[in-house]
Amino acid sequence: MNSRELKELVQRAKEAVAADDLWTAALLYERVHEVASAQGREDWARWALREAAGCWSVSSEPDRGLSLLMHGLHEAGPPDQESYWLHALFVGYAMHLDVVVDDIDGQLDQLSELAVDVWGDEGANTPFLQGELLRRRGDWSGALGAYERAWADRETGGPGCSAAEIASWAADAALRLARREEAQRWTELCALHARRVWERNHVAARHVNLALFDNDAPAARAASRALDAIMSRQRPIYRGVATLQAVHALLLDPGQEDPAEPAHLTRLMLDRHADEGALSFDVRYRWLRTRVCLELASLRYAAGIPPRDDIYYRQPDAMPTPDRIRLPDEMEKRLSVLHEACDIALAHAREADTRFGCSWREHEIADLRARGEHIVHAPWRQGRSH
Repeated sequence: MNSRELKELVQRAKEAVAADDLWTAALLYERVHEVASAQGREDWARWALREAAGCWSVSSEPDRGLSLLMHGLHEAGPPDQESYWLHALFVGYAMHLDVVVDDIDGQLDQLSELAVDVWGDEGANTPFLQGELLRRRGDWSGALGAYERAWADRETGGPGCSAAEIASWAADAALRLARREEAQRWTELCALHARRVWERNHVAARHVNLALFDNDAPAARAASRALDAIMSRQRPIYRGVATLQAVHALLLDPGQEDPAEPAHLTRLMLDRHADEGALSFDVRYRWLRTRVCLELASLRYAAGIPPRDDIYYRQPDAMPTPDRIRLPDEMEKRLSVLHEACDIALAHAREADTRFGCSWREHEIADLRARGEHIVHAPWRQGRSH
């Protein structure tokens, strides 16, 4: 294969990425790596290997991407731009897949130093990764500050990052801090900079979150449908998250029937897409937490309590009068099912919290459990039983 043919192969791979055809792109980049290695073009070979690993990392074969990445790290050349990006991709793997790193903070420090050595500036990507780590630790304020630094440094000349993605996760952190207007502004910035398919996914996902925060069921359903309409079929982790958001939007809808029914749409969705929820270590906890929220919604239905969003929980449950209970004989049974779901989620919450050195997931499951117990053991119910 001559130089012109190799460049054409690279162009086809880039076009596949632009079309979000990740499988095709990954295979083409693997071929570029193979040809470039055979021709002694090490810079091209390292770049193509990393691009292939990046494509596989968000597709249905992240293990294949990790294998390529480890090969690239093993054969890493001198400290240069490609070395930075290989290590940055590895840190990304460590945060959302089943890859355990003993000192991820140290890895980020090394990335920062490498960026300054190579580019003369830290750039946006390392602060963004720092925000990603802080977000997984439940340090929403620290995460937002890191995203703000990434946003400010996105055009300084150092290693860059998607402006839309920075804005998306800044919006997410702001919403966790109950800064609704700030989250809205970040969401608008995300939309302004969203050019690629996966970036538009971020925009739609943030609109779902804003609607959930507002306990606005019609807006949540509309935003969820918009997200589903543009969802990439080759990004199963993204699809898994979109499924969770659709479930939360449905659980907020008072027009839905009893969530405890086996054929309820939310249960069917979670069962059908369970494999997507298991692909990412990061998403796995959210998947199990959503199962808990589903059982809590079932308990609310039995108690005659209006639906509530359980992610942000800005409107605590209003206890109904005893005569409004729909299914009094189901209350204790559904609380028991909720406890079982909490126990399952708690096991992964502890694992994730231990991995990231925090405890917020365990506290979150405890709060969800307490909401269910309060519904069943509320003072007015105790008085009614005597």
